[in-house]
Amino acid sequence: MADDDLIEIRVPMIVTADGYWAAMGSHRSAADKDPDWSGIDEMCDYDNPTVNPQRYWITAYVRRPKVGEVPGAAVRDCPQESASE
Repeated sequence: MADDDLIEIRVPMIVTADGYWAAMGSHRSAADKDPDWSGIDEMCDYDNPTVNPQRYWITAYVRRPKVGEVPGAAVRDCPQESASE
């Protein structure tokens, strides 16, 4: 597998002292390099302030999906009307 087949994925994550956690990301947040830490913090516990939240990054390398073509044909959705109508 060539190196250009791999994509580095970085997902920001928060873990709290009381065991709550949340992670949120997309290609845009990785490109911005400044994730929405307050939004991730809120996802940890909607009802209460988080306890000693710690910020982390999850980094993974995954294979780039191959783009392919699927053969198909269009099928008319309704029956054809007869010529006598």
